[in-house]
Amino acid sequence: MSGIEMYYDIVTLVAVILLNQPPALWPPIQDNPWKTRSLHELWAKRWHQGLRHTFLTLGGYPGQWLMGDLGMVIGAFLASGLFHEAGLYILGRGMDHRVTLFFLLQAFGIIVEKLFSKLTGRKAGGVIGTSWAILNVVGFGQMCTDAWFARGIGGGVVVPPNLSPIRMILLPAIRIAVM
Repeated sequence: MSGIEMYYDIVTLVAVILLNQPPALWPPIQDNPWKTRSLHELWAKRWHQGLRHTFLTLGGYPGQWLMGDLGMVIGAFLASGLFHEAGLYILGRGMDHRVTLFFLLQAFGIIVEKLFSKLTGRKAGGVIGTSWAILNVVGFGQMCTDAWFARGIGGGVVVPPNLSPIRMILLPAIRIAVM
């Protein structure tokens, strides 16, 4: 999360300061994911939205054309899963569709929330909604994480060492303080 936010913030600074773009064009990429009250809220608003249009264009809109709103949800998450899978495929370790399965399970979790709303007349939320979101993301996320680590992403560099604030500022400051 921090790596995604850091890169987005750097691009935002360049766009606003050097390219003179208005800050309104660069809203925060995430909205406190830890405060989510439902799986739908997490994916629709709180988790980073940088590729939302891509996933809707590649999967959501075609899915909607085929199957209505249900197809839109499944199509968008299928596109997201395949996109994340393709990103890992370039590591040269073959395919592992646990990543795609994780994203499809998120779609089905949202569909269950929608059914809950239709049956009860209430939106998912509160402690139960938060627990449901955590169960889906963290519980099913284990298969996704396992696939990523098995294929080498666990050892990947998210923040290059020469850009790391910890390595550039904190560690040298600690060394000076200890001496």
